Parts: sequence; C-alpha cells; structure tokens
Amino acid sequence: MTVTTTEANNIADLPRVCRHGYTVRIVNSGEDMDDYYLRFQAEGVSADIVQQATYARSGSTITVTSAGHGLSNGSEVILDITSGNGSDGYYTITSVADANTFTVTDASSGTTSGNVTIHPVRFGEGVWEEVAAPGITTTSTTQQCL
Repeated sequence: MTVTTTEANNIADLPRVCRHGYTVRIVNSGEDMDDYYLRFQAEGVSADIVQQATYARSGSTITVTSAGHGLSNGSEVILDITSGNGSDGYYTITSVADANTFTVTDASSGTTSGNVTIHPVRFGEGVWEEVAAPGITTTSTTQQCL
C-alpha cells in the first residue's frame, strides 16, 4: 500500500480512489521548474463544489451561512477559515436549519466570526487532472493577430 500526501514522484503512484478536489505536486527531479500539480476529479461529482460562506462561532457551535449549500445532517465538510479566529478542520454537520444555514461542533470554544471556504467531502473513483499551482490564478484572454 502506498500512502500519498501532498507530493508524489510519479503519476503512477497516485490512487484511483481519493477525495474529490485533492491536489498533489508531482516532483520530477530536484528542480522546481519541472514540477506540476494534479487535482482529483471524482466521477459523478461536479467539478467545482467548493463554496464561499460566512460563519459565526458561539461557544463550541459554528453556524455557517451559504446560499443554497445543498448539505444535510451528517454530511462531512472541510472548513477553511479565511478570517476571524475559527478553527480550520474536518467537521460533520450536526444540524441544518434551512437551505442556507448549517452548524458544526468545534473542539475550541469562544466567540468569533468571519469568512470560510466550505469543501464538501466526496470520495470515489476518478481521474487526476493537471491544474495550476495552488495560489496561482489563471485567466483567459483573447488576443488578436494583426
């Protein structure tokens, strides 16, 4: 059994079953210039299921608000807190108040709020697709030839 973390030396080392959206760096040699990144695309899952939202923590309860989140009680999510003092982590949804709000229980407690990126956890068979390095934004432009 081979365990893959955030890097692999060869694409052949990557599994056929993984978490949707998981990104790894393929390290070809000692030079960074020939490295590239692959993201796992699980079969039957839309390409971009990541959602931007806001959160508020009171005590150990984090309430997340995201329009039409589509999640249910027991769904697993990775919360990436982008502002405030909330805790990033892997959570199980404990209640869904409505189509726009759900709660999880945090190991920490206190009062804070801010922005969060929601990564619904989806596993399955699929394929690895080449993507830009994390933190790099690509844009498409139309160029005209004279």
